[in-house]
Amino acid sequence: MLAEDEVECGVVDGDLDLGVSLRPLALPVVRSTRLMVENLAVVLPSEHKLAGRSSVSMAELDGETFLLFEGIGFWREACDRHFPHSRFIVQEDRAVFEQMARSSSLPHFVTDAPSLAAPAPGRTVVPIRDAMARATFHLLVRPGGRKEADDVFDWVSARPGPAS
Repeated sequence: MLAEDEVECGVVDGDLDLGVSLRPLALPVVRSTRLMVENLAVVLPSEHKLAGRSSVSMAELDGETFLLFEGIGFWREACDRHFPHSRFIVQEDRAVFEQMARSSSLPHFVTDAPSLAAPAPGRTVVPIRDAMARATFHLLVRPGGRKEADDVFDWVSARPGPAS
C-alpha cells in the first residue's frame, strides 16, 4: 500500500508496472481505465436506532464511537474529516479487529468490495448515502512496460461495464 501520489509517480516513472488510483491520469505516458466502484456502509448492532434504515447519512452517524481497522487506506482520512464528533477505537491487527467486530457492540465500517467476511449475527449492514462514501478506482499502466501489466490492463479495459 502506497500513498496515491506515490502510486501515480511510480507508474509515470516506470518503477511500478500497474497502479490503482482514485482518479484517472490524463498523461501521454500513462493509460488509465475505470477498475471498480466501492461503496462504504456501516455495520450496526441490530437493536441500534439506525439499523432498520435502508441507508444513513454521515451526519446521522457522527458522534458514534466506531471500531476502526488501521489499514483502511484513504478511508481513514475520510472518517476523520466527515465524523468530527466521533471517536475511533483503532486496531492495528486484523485478527484482533475481526474478533472485536464479532464480539463487541461497536459499529464499524465495511465496503461492498469483494470480501469473504459476512457480518456477525445480530448485526445489520446499512449503506451510507453520502457522496464521500463512494470511491471510484482507476487502473494505471505505463505503455511499453511488462507485457503482463499491459495484458491485465487490456483485460480490465475490455470488460463490458466495469464494476459499479
